Amino acid sequence: MIVSVLLFAFLGAIYADTGELYSFGCNDEGQLGCDSVSEERIDVPTKITLPTEETCIRMLSAGVYHSAYLTGQFSCCFAIFSAI
Repeated sequence: MIVSVLLFAFLGAIYADTGELYSFGCNDEGQLGCDSVSEERIDVPTKITLPTEETCIRMLSAGVYHSAYLTGQFSCCFAIFSAI
């Protein structure tokens, strides 16, 4: 089941109750957290590798060239998925 959805300008993220995080949209600066940076838009939600399987995301956030999440331990994981 989907727990949280983030939509911002040219990117989106989905967090599921299984603890899986997916992202899609524009990834030209690596802002989706995917394994590669590409000028091509990613139309299909792609699973993002989190630091541990126990990572519990409480909040998702994004800007034009980044995305980030806040964990259950309330430590900000600056997963700034950007090549900048």
